[in-house]
Amino acid sequence: MNDTTIVIGRPTKRVAASWSVFGDGITPGDIVSTDAVAVERHHEYLVRMSLEGVVPADVSAKARKVWELARKAVPGLPVPIAVAYEGGPIHYTWDNGRHQATAEFHPGDMASDWFIRDRLSKTFDGTEFSSDLILPQALLDCLRNIVG
Repeated sequence: MNDTTIVIGRPTKRVAASWSVFGDGITPGDIVSTDAVAVERHHEYLVRMSLEGVVPADVSAKARKVWELARKAVPGLPVPIAVAYEGGPIHYTWDNGRHQATAEFHPGDMASDWFIRDRLSKTFDGTEFSSDLILPQALLDCLRNIVG
């Protein structure tokens, strides 16, 4: 497997499809791809999850919007590991071993959730956010730490 291989996980009772771009043997702390092919495949995944009815269109749109905002704010940010749950939500994870950031996007008017963790200092934070225009500063700081 190379760093532009899409891996679709076997659906479980709630997980409709998971997606990641990674090399052999991903473990917590591995950085997934930042290349243009990976970014395009991630966008295709979000569109497909919506078109196939796995998640509502608004959930896919929220996830894509946050991904685009995060990429602009944090140059070099890798493509997130993404999981689409039947009926929504979509869950994103970025992890470099020490720092972890997650975001979850819900259908309708429900707010999105984010969570960050520093495994070395054992600190964590998280709350709801509106993914309209601005990402929480603590989330952006954690994403910057993930990029290094």
